[in-house]
Parts: sequence; structure tokens; C-alpha cells
Amino acid sequence: MPKNFRKIPRHVQHQLSQINGSHVVAGCLAIVKATDILQGALSHLDITLDESGLHYQHEVLPIASQGKISDRNTNGWVEVRNDLPKESYTVSIEAPNWHGSGTHTVYQTRERFPKVHHAPSFSTIRIDCTDTSPGRQSYALKYEVSELLNRNELNFNMRLLDCINLLQENVDVAGVSKPNATFADYAISLRVDWEVLPPGTREEAIKRVFGNRLPTDEERAKMEDRYKFLMSLKPKAMIYGRGKFQRYFGAKLQDNIVLFENIEHGNAIYVMFEEWETLSQKSRLELLSGRYGRGFERVVHKGHWKDRVSSIIRVHRL
Repeated sequence: MPKNFRKIPRHVQHQLSQINGSHVVAGCLAIVKATDILQGALSHLDITLDESGLHYQHEVLPIASQGKISDRNTNGWVEVRNDLPKESYTVSIEAPNWHGSGTHTVYQTRERFPKVHHAPSFSTIRIDCTDTSPGRQSYALKYEVSELLNRNELNFNMRLLDCINLLQENVDVAGVSKPNATFADYAISLRVDWEVLPPGTREEAIKRVFGNRLPTDEERAKMEDRYKFLMSLKPKAMIYGRGKFQRYFGAKLQDNIVLFENIEHGNAIYVMFEEWETLSQKSRLELLSGRYGRGFERVVHKGHWKDRVSSIIRVHRL
């Protein structure tokens, strides 16, 4: 089960900064593999896939077993206010009589912190997909929490955190958008948002790429090997994808030489020489279409691929 956010994550804060107006909704667009859907990854949202295509309900109440926030959303919750003075309350106990049979009621006064009972929100997740045809390798699904959030309300941050955690527990992706956003509006959020940082340690790099998820032994070995190779090129900075593109990482050797790759998907490293901020927003198919000139080289991870990358860099390095 995905780990909940304890505070508003940076990529959501960035999305908030791009939205005008006081009202927002928790929402995101996720690319889900067909194999994952077939294996029941989204069955808790009643999303299924068969030979006739993708099937889903347009609005679903998340089941309580998906996590703490899903449970609170359905059943409500009790908050113990240990920041307030304790209050007195009385309990009754049936005690045996000293002489003879029977019992008598004894009343005791005790103290405890006040409790606040929160009613369930019953927020639903609205689902949409523009192409449900069978035979696809993956499907783009738009998710939105039904609760309309107002930035001007005092409990905005608390409600926003609950709403993005409702998404996190159920679809493993979280974000925020303007109300009534179209599918195209959400598609923009799939563009890579890069974070350029000074070179750090290997463990810092692994933490940034995998986040709170523990990598497998194979993933860790691959990441350590790629990190060691990138460090051998003496980069000025490391580059990490944010939000949905957390698995993307690379190295900036100089302004006109940037390397990118992804541990989870693809089997190649990209060496970009010009306008890397623009090129890095393109998909693999777009880059291979030939429409973007020769501003990059794609090197498949096989054979002496490291030697090939080093040779390309020597040609372009100033």
C-alpha cells in the first residue's frame, strides 16, 4: 500500500503555484499498464480490463480498507485533542456487595483529553478515460476527488492533504488541478518537472529516485552502477524528475551536455546537446520520429555502451 504524505509534497505545491483562483481539486492523470489492470491493481476502484476493452464506473467511493484516509472518508474518525486541558468524566462500575449477594453501582470521576468526533466526508473519486479500446499496452486514466477545496478556508491545507492522500492510497499518484480541468489540461502535468541539484552521495541519489519505496536488489545494483558511471564523467549537477517522473534521473556535464535515463522503463541512455529542457519533455517515440534533429544521441544499454557514451561526450565536450 502506498505510503501517505505527512505534508503537502513539493510537486503539489508547485502545481498550486500555477493555478489561479481560490478553488482547486485534488486530481491527477496516470498511465497504467494493461498488465497491471489485468492483475487487479485497480479492482478496488472497479476498474477492469477484458477482451472488449477497459471498463470502469465514472464515480467510486473508495473502500475503507485502502488506508487510513479512505477509512476516515467512509467511517469518520475520533480526534484526541491532547493540546487542550483535560476534562472530567464519570464512569459507573458494578461492584460486589460487602455482605450478602448482589452488586451495587460505584461511580468514579476521571480525567481525559477532549475527543472530537469527525463525520465522514464520503468524497468520491471521479474517473475518466478517453480511449478504452482493447489491445492497448497502457491506459491514461484521469482521477479527481469530488471535494471542491477553497484556499481561503482555514482548514484548506488539512483538507488538501486528506484529498491527495485519498488519491495516493487508491491510485498511487497525487496532484492538484483547477476545477473542471479537461483531459488535455491534465496531460500537461505528465511533462517532466526537473530538479537540478549539486552532485550528492550515492545513497542520496537512490533515495531521490526510489523515494520511500525500497528498491529490489536488481534495481539497487543497476542504480549503483549507473550512478558510478555518471560520477566518473564529473558532472556539474545531478538532475532528478519530480512527481510522476521521480524515476527519471541524469547528469549535467555542462550547459550543452546532459544525460538522462530511467531505471524502471526503457533500455537506453539519452545524451542531449542542445535545448535539453525542451527535448526532455518529449516522449521516446517523439524523439525517435526525427522531428527534433540531431540534438541528442540514444545509446542502448548493451555491450560497451559506456564506452560509446564516453566517446560521444568527448566529441561534444568543450
